[in-house]
Amino acid sequence: MVTNWDTIHIIFLCSLDFTALLANGVLVFAILTRTPQPMRSYSILLLNNCFVDICSAIVSAMGVASLVQVEVPSSLTTASISMLLYIPTVAMLALTYQLLLPAGQAVAVSTWLLNVANIWPNEIAERLIMIINSLFALGSPLINLTFLPPYRRMFSMKSTT
Repeated sequence: MVTNWDTIHIIFLCSLDFTALLANGVLVFAILTRTPQPMRSYSILLLNNCFVDICSAIVSAMGVASLVQVEVPSSLTTASISMLLYIPTVAMLALTYQLLLPAGQAVAVSTWLLNVANIWPNEIAERLIMIINSLFALGSPLINLTFLPPYRRMFSMKSTT
């Protein structure tokens, strides 16, 4: 039975995942159209990062589908999850993530472990790890779009004086 908190959690995760897919799409567009020649090597790392974040958002959405018990063929689900979990794992070994994003994961895992050990049995602890993972997929492209000048200029308003 789906409770009110489950419904809120599902809506929140779906919103995060959709926004993450959208932000990563914008970043991919910015990388492909606005990257100056000296940043071409770095743009490959950014594209890999986008790929990992897109996969993360898709896997999170598949997790939401299992929460609401959407019928998905088990062989398709198994193959998709195996592929989506293997490829980002290999890609993440070669990437350097932004410094603060993994710190959020440590907090989420810590609260989950407190819940598993029955030290802090709470529904929030169970849900936090999924929320933080979805926030990664959203936060990473937003950080890149905000702090890297060629991509930041894409959103700047040009004054006509």
